[in-house]
This record gives sequence, C-alpha cells and structure tokens, in this order.
Amino acid sequence: MQYTRRAILVALAGLGGSSLVLPRILSGELPAPAEERPFGPKQREALSAAVDRLIPGAAAAGVPEYMDRWLMERSFRLVRNYCSHGARHLDEAAGKRHGTSFGGCTGEQQDAILREFAAGDFKAGRFDGKVFFRQLMELTLEGYLSDPKYGGNRDRAGWRWIGIPDGLRSCWWNPHGVEMVLSPDEGFQD
Repeated sequence: MQYTRRAILVALAGLGGSSLVLPRILSGELPAPAEERPFGPKQREALSAAVDRLIPGAAAAGVPEYMDRWLMERSFRLVRNYCSHGARHLDEAAGKRHGTSFGGCTGEQQDAILREFAAGDFKAGRFDGKVFFRQLMELTLEGYLSDPKYGGNRDRAGWRWIGIPDGLRSCWWNPHGVEMVLSPDEGFQD
C-alpha cells in the first residue's frame, strides 16, 4: 500500500491522535484516504457511464476519480448524497425502460434518459433530475478540465481537447495559465 506524504501528515495531525490514527491506517483497520470512495460499485458504474455520455472519454480521463476526491470532503456531503441518489435514479429509469442498469444501456438509451433529467422531466419525491444533471455536468467539466493534480484530466486530455499546450503546470483558469496560452514562450513551463 502506498501513502503520500500528505496522507501521513494529515493522519499525524488529525485530532491530535497521531499515535492512534496512523497505526490504524497502516494496519489496514482504517482505509487510507486514497482508498475511500463515496459511491458503491453500481453508483460508480452509472456515474461513469453518464460522464462519458456528457463528454466522450471523460471516464478514461479520470473524472470519476476527481469526483471521488472532492465528494469525500465533508463540505460536499450534500452534493455527494444528491449524486448518489442521482446514480440510483439513473439505474431505476434504465431498468424500467430497458430492463438493465444505466451502464448496460446503449449510448442512445443513456442519452434519452439524460435528456429527460436535463429537461426536468424526472422527479422522485424531493429529487429533481434537472438539479442532478446540472451538478453532474459541472463536476464532469471540472474533472475534465481541472489541473491533473486534483484527480481528473488524466494525461491532460481535457486541456488537449480545448487546445491548451503541453507543458502547462498550473490550472488553465489561473490568470498565469491564460497568459501562457496567449504567450506560450512566457509563463509556466515544464
């Protein structure tokens, strides 16, 4: 098992219980931060299929890992819960219409379900498909276009997609990053 310096330092600093937390992580009793996942396998399959329909190649570019990283943060608990319900509703809609999970549907079937959510035609109790779709689209774009150090944009796929040159080390929306795109000879270079 590999641990980053950050994970070890967080464990050491956490609640002042470094003598209690770090040994439990190293023994496997507590999951290491990299092993924690906010979604179960079925939810992850549905969300991965959905992000790939929104931006082809988004799952391979690490968008699900980006979502895992950020939605494990305490401040994103409500978003995580909404995405979890959304994944369940994607599977339920696919099951009712096509007799399979959302991930098992064809691309056209997945698109039809996502269009229904985007249009606001899917509601279940307090769950609103339109709100879920907007959140999913936002997370997909963030994960696809973010700095790779945040878990998404693997191999800088999103940056290549929008024409950001290789060698950029900072986030593309960073003013210095924008300057580099406009003047690639200046700014941050690898």
